[in-house]
Amino acid sequence: MSARPMDTITGKPRRRRSGFTLVELLVVIVMMGVVSGIGIRTFFGMTSAWHDLKSMADLDSVAYSAFQSMHADFADVISAELSGASIRGRTAEYEYDQLKARYMDDQIILPVQTSVLGELSLTGGSVRYYVARDETEGTHHLVRTVGDLTEDLPVSVLTNVIDRANVISLRFEFLADESSEWKDDGWDSLELPAAVRVSITLADADQNDLQISRKTVFPIHVR
Repeated sequence: MSARPMDTITGKPRRRRSGFTLVELLVVIVMMGVVSGIGIRTFFGMTSAWHDLKSMADLDSVAYSAFQSMHADFADVISAELSGASIRGRTAEYEYDQLKARYMDDQIILPVQTSVLGELSLTGGSVRYYVARDETEGTHHLVRTVGDLTEDLPVSVLTNVIDRANVISLRFEFLADESSEWKDDGWDSLELPAAVRVSITLADADQNDLQISRKTVFPIHVR
């Protein structure tokens, strides 16, 4: 058996040190704190990124649903000869105070073969898409209204097309024919356009800086 080491000053056996010193414990505690802090920041960063990704997917779904609603109406457009009316596009701008910027705030009125006030009109009715903005509530929803062709702005039946997100911008552009350029200042011709391009920008209802912009084209095939 090996002898215990002797203290050179006292001549007594030297005690073997057990455990950690206070300095060593402090170093370990500090290191654990640093590692924990990095882990917490990483966790919350991943959680925030996942939340943003889910919100973007939800906005995509909202935009897709809105385009589906519009698709049904654009497919139902009837000719001016039958309805006595054409597509009407109105161009405007809106200053979004929360984002300190100006955006397109267009609206469109379509003559369609549709049910108006529960009855099928042989000469059709009017469908209007626009953004209803409530500054008091801070909501900006895409709205679809239905009315008679004689109404300048059909308002008889109102449906919220988008109410799970804020509509920052809505824009309608018109193509007279395949050889022309897109017209972005409204449409007031008695002839129907060949196509309508719709651009929409949506923001998360709880996080306005989280936005998506989507665009699609609807060909006009009159009945």
